[in-house]
Amino acid sequence: MPHTALETLRGNELPRSLAVQFEDGTADDVYIVEARRLSPEDAAKLATLRADVQAGLDQLDAGQGKPLDIESLLKRLKSTATNA
Repeated sequence: MPHTALETLRGNELPRSLAVQFEDGTADDVYIVEARRLSPEDAAKLATLRADVQAGLDQLDAGQGKPLDIESLLKRLKSTATNA
């Protein structure tokens, strides 16, 4: 994978965001950390998703949203499940 890097770190070298996940570890423990970058295709998909979410938030801010009718949604889902 061209977008992956591996590094071996001791417990006291871990970034804080990782160290808190290993509360019972010691400074002498050794961890293999894999760092990944998004592929260009995944980065494009993420950018599209972010734009879609922002468009939805902008619509809500403009008052263009409508309340969610959960009962209607559940009925539709049950109907679809029984017809499948």
